Amino acid sequence: MATYTIENEKLSVTIAAHGAELSSIYDKENDRELVWQADPTFWNRHAPVLFPNVGKYYGGYFTYNGKEYPMGQHGFARDTEFEEVAAGEDFVTYRLSSNETTKKEIDIIIQKDGKVIPIEVKSGNTRANLLKSIMKNNKDISFGYKFIDGNIGASKEGIITLPLYMVAFFDI
Repeated sequence: MATYTIENEKLSVTIAAHGAELSSIYDKENDRELVWQADPTFWNRHAPVLFPNVGKYYGGYFTYNGKEYPMGQHGFARDTEFEEVAAGEDFVTYRLSSNETTKKEIDIIIQKDGKVIPIEVKSGNTRANLLKSIMKNNKDISFGYKFIDGNIGASKEGIITLPLYMVAFFDI
């Protein structure tokens, strides 16, 4: 498992690429570890990223308009290998990229004023096949959003495409 360590005179911080999990914060001045060290006797994780949901869905799935969608406990990010996209002396940036697991997931589902709004955040492949499928099979969903590394657009299926940077200004 790939890890990245950042250090200074006071701390040593280690992040694992698997799940982008913070696995160690070592306090050098007081000679102590500050993060749980994943003792498998009790719990074999440190500080996992829980995305897109925290907790467990009853029966292992959520239901929308009578249709079931599988989702594991605490989502899928914690069990996925993240890609290191940048690293330096005092930082590391990981990205969760599309793979066979993430292609099966809708990134975010928001409910506002009684309406469900699906949102996908894409990297690489910008096709929104799952988003299109959910909208086609659920007539109550008339539009959805797709954030990409690209330009603004709209499709006849009701998918509104926005550049990734616009997430910071997105207010539903």
